[in-house]
Amino acid sequence: MQMSLQLLETAVSCPWVGSSHWKRGNPLVDIARATKRILTATAIAAAGALALPSLASAADFPVTFTATDNGDCTATFDITNTTSSDMNDVVYWTGDDRPTEAPPFGEDAGSNLAVTSVVEAGQPTWNNNSVYAKGYEPTTSSATVDFTDASVDGADVEVAYRMTGLEQDDYDTSLKSVTVTGCDAPFGSLGELFNFGS
Repeated sequence: MQMSLQLLETAVSCPWVGSSHWKRGNPLVDIARATKRILTATAIAAAGALALPSLASAADFPVTFTATDNGDCTATFDITNTTSSDMNDVVYWTGDDRPTEAPPFGEDAGSNLAVTSVVEAGQPTWNNNSVYAKGYEPTTSSATVDFTDASVDGADVEVAYRMTGLEQDDYDTSLKSVTVTGCDAPFGSLGELFNFGS
């Protein structure tokens, strides 16, 4: 953007091009005026192009997924699907099994299944139809997972999760995370449990 603005500034601030000392018919003047017009058009076009939002970042995937902390040591995993595939899974890891980046496709050792995609009612699924289809009505599948067993002494649980499925262009392949809270022991500390007062 800065380069485009500099080009624009240069193009419109050439005093010798519009000076009365330079008469039409002089080849140098004609070249200079033509160059000015080209520079101005190029700079404006470049500035406009740089100002446009990224279409790739704004595009929605046909299959999306989220994980939401419920505050009671559980998290709800959702998949919203507009394709014919009922084979997209969200898997998750906790503890030492958690990867720091998305594993290669098909390498999800130590993961647990959270939820699987479902297809719009009445529409053929990819399993039963040789043609992979998109544009179905959005259909959401949900599952709530209890992470009490993964919590150490009532601490929050860090959960890594991702989607797996054959059509990787149709969903976000990055590794995501959610912090599950509310895993405190239900009776508090032992001191509180046996403190009967005076």
